[in-house]
Amino acid sequence: RAPADGAIASVSIEVNENVQAGQVICLLIAAGQPEVVVPVPEGMIAAVEKGQQVSVEIPALPGQTFIAEVTEVGVSLTGGAATYPVKARLVGATVGIRAGMAAEVTFKWTDGGGEVRLFVPGVAVGEDRDGRFVFVLRPGEAGVGTVERRAVRVGVASAAGVEIAAGVAAGELVVTAGVRRLSDGMRVRVPDAAGAPG
Repeated sequence: RAPADGAIASVSIEVNENVQAGQVICLLIAAGQPEVVVPVPEGMIAAVEKGQQVSVEIPALPGQTFIAEVTEVGVSLTGGAATYPVKARLVGATVGIRAGMAAEVTFKWTDGGGEVRLFVPGVAVGEDRDGRFVFVLRPGEAGVGTVERRAVRVGVASAAGVEIAAGVAAGELVVTAGVRRLSDGMRVRVPDAAGAPG
């Protein structure tokens, strides 16, 4: 008996085939709110809590952002990877979502003081004899901006990027390409996407 209404996604056996107790014979996609499973690096799993809200984007459904609530936080590593599985159930309207679709999950973590943790791609962080740094972009007129070298203190490195513990404020634009060819005060052409909201 099916535990809930739904649709059979696949059948693993043939007609008249002998089956053993506990053997999977079919996959049932039950009606209800979809769930997404995302691997979270070990350096960040401690910040994930049951009930936490995350945003979910489905590449197959462009222009839509869904809200999900964390329902399970893994307690053991996934296979040979240094990640823990986290499951989140989507809430609200989920029209168009199908089982197996790829998803991008965004967590918004804060420290004990409520300050948002900032992450940038690893390629954005340079290092020389003076320490680690990034270039912050200050857009100007006519699509031309100025880059400012900014000393930073980094935190954990993970699949989300490198945490910037100090040196960059939320909302500032950080250069992620051609960092080794830049110098403080250099004027650069700003891609259209850099000035877009978000």
